[in-house]
Amino acid sequence: MLLSTTYLVCRNVVCGATFAGVDEITHRLSPPSFPNPEIDLPYAPRVVRKGVLQALGLPTQQERSHD
Repeated sequence: MLLSTTYLVCRNVVCGATFAGVDEITHRLSPPSFPNPEIDLPYAPRVVRKGVLQALGLPTQQERSHD
């Protein structure tokens, strides 16, 4: 499992609330340059990968293959 804990603090000094959360990596969007054989993640569906990569301003697989 690929998990990390995130801690957040409200920037409003009057509020001062603090939070803890867990981030989990569940799917792969693009292949790694240096794959770790111990990590076997499924790829997200194509439409999800394309949408996320576009939102991040990164080239999609189709765009990379045309360069």
